[in-house]
Amino acid sequence: MNYLEKNIYVSRRKFLIGLAGMSAFPFLEINAAEKKSPKYKRLIVIATPFGFHTDYWKPNKLGADYSSKYSPLYEKVKSDISILSNLAHGMRGGHASTCSFLSGVYETEAWRYQNKNETLDRFIGRHMGSQSRYTSLNLGTFGPCERLSWSKEGTISPMITDPSAAYNLLFKPESAESIQANRVSLAERNRQLEFMRGGFSSIKSRLSKRDQDKLEEYRSGIVNLGDSLKQSENWLDTPKTEPPAGMVPTIKYQKQYPSTFAFQSQLDIAYWALVRGETRVMTVSTSRNMPVNEFGAGSYHSTTHHGKLPERIKAIENIDRMVISKAADFIERLKNTPDPEGTGTMLDNTIVLMGSGMESGNSHSSRNIPIMLAGGGFKHGQHIKVEKKANGINEYAYAGDLLLTIAQKFGLPVNSFNQSTSGILGLV
Repeated sequence: MNYLEKNIYVSRRKFLIGLAGMSAFPFLEINAAEKKSPKYKRLIVIATPFGFHTDYWKPNKLGADYSSKYSPLYEKVKSDISILSNLAHGMRGGHASTCSFLSGVYETEAWRYQNKNETLDRFIGRHMGSQSRYTSLNLGTFGPCERLSWSKEGTISPMITDPSAAYNLLFKPESAESIQANRVSLAERNRQLEFMRGGFSSIKSRLSKRDQDKLEEYRSGIVNLGDSLKQSENWLDTPKTEPPAGMVPTIKYQKQYPSTFAFQSQLDIAYWALVRGETRVMTVSTSRNMPVNEFGAGSYHSTTHHGKLPERIKAIENIDRMVISKAADFIERLKNTPDPEGTGTMLDNTIVLMGSGMESGNSHSSRNIPIMLAGGGFKHGQHIKVEKKANGINEYAYAGDLLLTIAQKFGLPVNSFNQSTSGILGLV
């Protein structure tokens, strides 16, 4: 009689905990069985935890001839982007809405939907298959960052907040000893997975319906993790590409403008990771805990709750200007870079989404969230007020329709994404 048969209650709990632990292996992303080549090659999401100051972000009119206080910051790429308004995820406000930016649902209610808590980056990443070393990566500025990226099994994707660590992961050559150590580690993880696979049939019949459903979620996760381990093995002996000479970020020496430097460093790393094909799906997020003294503020979080105090609004404006201007520089950089894998530019074959699940920190509102969209063959150069449909949130259109639109633009064979069953027609 094995241990599982001797003590079903204890082993069940250990089994589920063990599966959850296996799901948290860093940098392992799940792959889908669907191997159809997507129409667009890359996705990058630039996110903030508190939105932008609404009065300065909001365009004054629809169409191409719009302006706002912030629009001069992206004037050089204005024809290459779309500003979308009137979108909402239907969250009840507060910071929890930030975690739902790329899924459109609360993590506690995700079980109701087909995609569960899976976010857009993970959804697209796993459909990209093994085209790159990492199916998706998440970069941030200082930690802890927002819980932006989630797997279908409800695991938070690890976020790299140290630019030097991100640089080493993507570009630092591996020694022969390191490669062998990774090989041994992968073999051990495969053994653990085999053990867990063998336990499913022996305990499933003895579990409650609720635990059987949870077990099925973990079983799916184990299958996906097995695919991920295989991908890691396939790439183990493939040398990393070399970054440009001199690109070695050292955040600890940047004391005067640490947040500006960190954000720029992560965007630089993201650019070269996409150009060199180390990954095709990335997120870059600012953190509520990043230092903001350089912008004339004491705390990012408390400053966003400005209460209309002029000095706090000025500090928020300074932070917003840094994020928006560097995002515009990033888009311009993609526009000016020939795609190394084919025709057109990097921007022609990359979808850039910038925004937040929260309208602004001061309002705590998840209505009319700020969205900038670039690249990907969409109809750009305009401010679009997305019209409400049957799945709208009060007077607002459902923001999940944008997530579905992006997934479909990649050529993925999907007709729904969580609550959304139709895309945004004005973009395509």
